[in-house]
Amino acid sequence: MANRYSQSEQDYYIHEAIDSYPDGLLFASTDGRPILVNDRINDLSDKLLRHTVLDANTFWLDLQTAPLPQGYERLPDITTQAPEDAAAPTAGTSNQLYFQFPNHRVWCFQKTLLDDEEPYAIQIDATDITELYSLSKKLYEDNVRLFGLQARQRDLLLNLVDINQGKEVLSTKMRIHDEVGRCLVATKKALVDPISTEEMNAVITNWEDTIRNLTNIPATNEPEEEKSSPEEELMQIAGIIGCDLEINGDQPTNRQTLLLLYTAIRESLTNAVRHANATRLIVDITHPTPFCHAEISHNGKPVQGPVKEGGGLGDLRKRLEQEGGAMDLKQDGRLTVIVDIPE
Repeated sequence: MANRYSQSEQDYYIHEAIDSYPDGLLFASTDGRPILVNDRINDLSDKLLRHTVLDANTFWLDLQTAPLPQGYERLPDITTQAPEDAAAPTAGTSNQLYFQFPNHRVWCFQKTLLDDEEPYAIQIDATDITELYSLSKKLYEDNVRLFGLQARQRDLLLNLVDINQGKEVLSTKMRIHDEVGRCLVATKKALVDPISTEEMNAVITNWEDTIRNLTNIPATNEPEEEKSSPEEELMQIAGIIGCDLEINGDQPTNRQTLLLLYTAIRESLTNAVRHANATRLIVDITHPTPFCHAEISHNGKPVQGPVKEGGGLGDLRKRLEQEGGAMDLKQDGRLTVIVDIPE
């Protein structure tokens, strides 16, 4: 069928359709020569740059660098802002630019190379994204607030281990205080009223246990630069009570996991010396993902009968389970404490 319109009529209707398009639209050759420019993008160019589009490449360069009239503003690109970049909005990319007009409308200019087939062409379009930019700005501001909260939460989590350790020290001090008080009352009574040899031995044993427990309290009043590490404190405790400590395997690098492991070793150390007269404690560490697995044994005398979990072991089991870990006791003559701590 013959074409009902002449070439000039076709060009006219194409221009009319392009000009009726609500957004700005420009097609040009790669050397910048305009092929098709609608009225909208010429109007926007005139407002921003005080001239219509004569060369696409010059137009794009002016959008990036030319001074803008009063009331017009270049905006950062927050429409595609990644959450982790919320604290630092970036300018528009090399092919996407954002402007706010005096009427508070926001326009996005985008440059695209049409390279599906030769000859290549440049397309520049301008779109009113006021509502999208407003929502993106609100999302960006929410992300900034969220990142502030997350930063404070990270600081809190970093201090949480120290806080828990402080609570543990306070709890230990209170327990030792009560034990010392009971020993003093029993000693005073023994000095006033005659008691049997068996009762006197019980008083002496209680004093020995209380003094030994005192070694479990870390020195919290030392200057920061003089504080020893948890491992050094553990070794000092072992040396004071006369028990060698052998640790085999890689120790966990996570501080919370490490402190839980040292708590388990310290409790096992105290029990091994107190109840089995041990002179050596052996800790074998492995790392079956995602746990730190430790088996803590000693060279003390064999255990007679089933082991009852008192305050120390019972508290250790409870604390491990609260952290998602587990504890098991193995008796094959001597007692072995087995712990699994999440890493």
